[in-house]
Parts: sequence; structure tokens; C-alpha cells
Amino acid sequence: MVRWLGQRDSFRCGPIAVLNIMKWAGIKTFLGRRVTEKLAKGLLTTLTKTDLEGTWAKDLVEVVRNIPGIHISNGKRPTRRYIKKQLDKGKIVLLDAPWFDKKTRKHVPHFSLIVDKTPSGAYYKVVNHYDGVSSCWIPAKDLANLLRKKDATIYIVSKDKDEDDE
Repeated sequence: MVRWLGQRDSFRCGPIAVLNIMKWAGIKTFLGRRVTEKLAKGLLTTLTKTDLEGTWAKDLVEVVRNIPGIHISNGKRPTRRYIKKQLDKGKIVLLDAPWFDKKTRKHVPHFSLIVDKTPSGAYYKVVNHYDGVSSCWIPAKDLANLLRKKDATIYIVSKDKDEDDE
């Protein structure tokens, strides 16, 4: 069982997503608390910052594409049916679903992973759904609301390249 990481601030969801993808793929990421934090900070520095101290999707995808043994698809508009199909194949889904920041009055990018579902598809396990929570189960209707967001995009993450990922 993977011990997922959750972000502890409002702008490291990109590096946390990369570290969790590596954990899912079986790549050792915990080398002691300080080294892991340095790795997250290094990823944050590597990933171009947005004006809101976050990560651009194109940069995050490029970092993941350079991790040996991991394939990530091009982004596409999400549907729950497609996500279910990919989870059934043993893949995970990187979800970019922005949220509205009341302080700045802007939409802020947010990356989380969809890593599992119940057999009926009534609930989905989401990693780094919101600050401070490493993973949680959310009802399918809540996932549908996330997928309906204007700029929501998904990327399929797998350990092998599959034509269906494109």
C-alpha cells in the first residue's frame, strides 16, 4: 500500500503530484524527511512557477515524462467513464482542476491524483484533494463537479505506454 503525501502549503501541489506518481510507480522517494523536503523544493524550483506561486501543467508533465518507466498522456477533457476505464487498467489519473482563491479573486491551478475507485464507481480515492489531506474517498457526484470545471484537464499515468493513453 502506498503512503501518499499531502501538501502542507498552498503552492506545492505540482511537486507533491510528481512525488506521489513516483511512489505509485515504486520509485523510492523517502530518503529521510529533510532529503524528501529538499527533493520537493528542488522539484518546485525546477517547475516553472505561475504568478500564484504554483506549477504550470506543461512543466509538470515534462518532468513526469522524464522519469524512467513512467508514461503520461497528453491532456484531455475529463469524463468519469474514461477515468473508470483507465483505473480498471491499473493506471492512475493526474487531475488539473482549478479552484477559486477568494483572496486573489483568481482561479488557481490544483493537481491531485485519482488512484482508485470502489467496484461500483460510487466513490473515488483522490490523493492531495485539498491541503493537509494526503488521500480521501469522494463521492462520484463530487468528482463529477470537479470534472465539470471550465479548465479541468486529465492526464493518464501508466507504467507502460498504451495507445489508449493518447
